[in-house]
Amino acid sequence: MISERHAAFLRKFGTASDSIPSLEFLTDERLRLLEERLSIQWTIHTPKYGLKWALRPFHARLRHKREPSRFRIYTAKKNG
Repeated sequence: MISERHAAFLRKFGTASDSIPSLEFLTDERLRLLEERLSIQWTIHTPKYGLKWALRPFHARLRHKREPSRFRIYTAKKNG
């Protein structure tokens, strides 16, 4: 997904999107690391957008496309 976004940005704006360092996306691994380092506990809230939205991953696999983005809301609670 990141490479697709970089290519689209370059086509649209004529410059690389990663010329300024950034994390791009929050991954499950990054969230786990933050949880450990900051001593927090994530609560994940997954919005429900209906059946068509829920079937996006299935359709992507059928078309041999990348997994679609997931949109979740996170809240954090400090441990201790």
